[in-house]
Amino acid sequence: LWLAPGYNTPGNLADRLVARGFADLGGGLSMLLVRDPRDDRPRLIPAGATVERVTATALPDGGRTAALEAARVISQAFGVTGHRRPALEAELVAGLAVPEVEVRLVRIDGEAVAVGRRHAFDGMSYLSAIGVRPDWRGGRLGELVARSLIDGALADGHELIHLSVHTTNGPARAMYG
Repeated sequence: LWLAPGYNTPGNLADRLVARGFADLGGGLSMLLVRDPRDDRPRLIPAGATVERVTATALPDGGRTAALEAARVISQAFGVTGHRRPALEAELVAGLAVPEVEVRLVRIDGEAVAVGRRHAFDGMSYLSAIGVRPDWRGGRLGELVARSLIDGALADGHELIHLSVHTTNGPARAMYG
């Protein structure tokens, strides 16, 4: 859950969740894209890199295999371990059944190394779970994923693109800032 002060209802929602075993991990930053990303510098795509659009209708097995690969990347990128990993896999596979959800998976020479997800609703897109496996960080792959998701949002006619980043996520804040 990502709570936003001033928008939570009831006002004591955070305290109630903590009392029921949830952990408060601190604040976050919400960002809106307010400029046309097509005006930015040219994109450099690493040698051997491909960006795959993963949807239930785009792939022969409904995207299940790619969703499981995306879950592996997210697990490594965000340190998801143990009993939480099967839930993440199930969420990604089930999410692909929703037409408003897509995943972008970056592969280097066929190996899944970076991922991101986009949820479309009410004429806007929400970007989430943009992550790069630790051994592949530093090569602008997160930026490649984000730009691919943004391109998808713009192609769908969305003028409002939303992304939230945890305040302690220095690498992401530097990339998006």
